[in-house]
Amino acid sequence: MTENSRQDPGHGNAWAEILYHTVYLRPLGRSSVVLDLGASIGFFSHEMNRLFGCRCHAVEALPDNFARIEETPSITPHHLAICGKDGPVTIHSVDEYHASASIDLMPGQNARDTLEVEGITLGGLMSRLNLDRVSLLKVDIEGAELAMFDTADDATLRRIDQITVEFHDFMDPGQTAHVKTIIARLQALGFRSIKFTGRFHGDVLFLNPERTGISRFEYLYARYVMRFTRGLRRRAGEKFSK
Repeated sequence: MTENSRQDPGHGNAWAEILYHTVYLRPLGRSSVVLDLGASIGFFSHEMNRLFGCRCHAVEALPDNFARIEETPSITPHHLAICGKDGPVTIHSVDEYHASASIDLMPGQNARDTLEVEGITLGGLMSRLNLDRVSLLKVDIEGAELAMFDTADDATLRRIDQITVEFHDFMDPGQTAHVKTIIARLQALGFRSIKFTGRFHGDVLFLNPERTGISRFEYLYARYVMRFTRGLRRRAGEKFSK
């Protein structure tokens, strides 16, 4: 593990937090396929590939970030904006410490400039890559996750083993009701959800129990014990507060 990732103790180190995204490690291996949406410069993809040797698709909208993703035989960069439609979209280059792109600016964000890139839905991306199954979907797309989930049909979502999402209601609390609707929908599709942050939804993990093989005991351990210890750490100064 690197300085931007850590394993949680117990249960055979089955859990890791990588760039503030919690992942259930046990079902992952060399044959796994990872979709890294909002890849930035590709750290998450490279860390997953380092851990498991798995196949990663690093999807990034901002050209400067995309150009810095190191392509390897196992990691393929894609210059695309994940959103609610297929076709050209206008994105904002956000002026902050870590360069990022946002389709709709959120409170407190300032745009350096705007540019047009190719937009694609989650279903469209999976079809383009000929993916019948995704082992891990990581989502950090600056608010566009709401439209992404809204436009993804049930069949597409059921082809995913686990989803780790940074929802952005910690930046825009007006999104919380929409986020809860998405969580309820995924639960109705059979996913078990775990919110590792407190008031808002900055680190939410969805697990398909049949595809991941997670036991009820492991799920309850993560939902209650791990969530509590994470809260203590974050209150001590990490990214999200209670």
